[in-house]
Amino acid sequence: MEEISPPIFISYARVDVARAREVYQWLARGGLDCWMDEVWLRVGQDWKKEIDKVIRTCQIFVACLSTKAVDHRGFFQTELRTAYEVWKTVPPQHVFLLPIRLDECEIPMEIRDLHCLDFFSPDGPAKLLRDITYYVSPESPALQLSQALEHIRMRRLDEALKALERLQITVDERNPELRLRILYDLACVHSLKAETAASQSPSFASALDAASASLKQWYEYGIGSAWARTGRTVENEVYRMGSDSDLLCLLAQRQIEIRELLGSNARALPDRLPRRSTGGGGCVLHAAGGDAQRSGAIRGLTPWYPNHVLPAGKR
Repeated sequence: MEEISPPIFISYARVDVARAREVYQWLARGGLDCWMDEVWLRVGQDWKKEIDKVIRTCQIFVACLSTKAVDHRGFFQTELRTAYEVWKTVPPQHVFLLPIRLDECEIPMEIRDLHCLDFFSPDGPAKLLRDITYYVSPESPALQLSQALEHIRMRRLDEALKALERLQITVDERNPELRLRILYDLACVHSLKAETAASQSPSFASALDAASASLKQWYEYGIGSAWARTGRTVENEVYRMGSDSDLLCLLAQRQIEIRELLGSNARALPDRLPRRSTGGGGCVLHAAGGDAQRSGAIRGLTPWYPNHVLPAGKR
């Protein structure tokens, strides 16, 4: 049986093999199926014929350009010529050839009309993963998000976390609606994972730290401009967050930290922590306060405001 090649071909000059490995590893860690000669070629294969075949059948050709590669004589130039030949047969609405720069090199004349991505820039790897995922994935980010939400509903938290982290990379500020949802749901998943961990364990603390970090990203992105762009108000979003039972563990454990993050917008928080309708995790029982507060947490009546941070008008 003939082996099916991955849809993404990574082309590079031998002098750039170390950087090409970075490209391959970054895309592979993002869940993309890539072809690189040192990974896929088998002993005894006619490597020239095999490379030619893969280029002619791949969906995406990633050309790794550098100052040395552009001016270097070698098989990399042959790969580029083959890619140009295939590119001419591809329908105009389809993307085939993706040039990426590994350094400040000149772009070959044949592809100067194509937008080139600078892989060496701080956000270059994430942008490359986002764009290629967009081209090769038949599922829309909105559909992938709905699947992640189903994982959360069914408490398949590891699957939900993996899906949301993938989406966090591929969905950028050009889609504030989805990005807000992704950041918020990441906070929920980490908070739910904390509920399942022993209160004194490292996994409990790390899950709460991750939940807090995601909530901070969500809030800062929201007040930055995203809520205004999506027709939301700070007050409504803060109240909704403070009422969400999926965030119960984070809300109970990090009350002071959350209030400091919100600043004057903390006045929009509800008076009490959310009620866990399905019984809830034991995490809330470790929140600051005495026996009365712990019994209140069981009934879903824990006040949002510990006595030492109670604002004027709430005493």
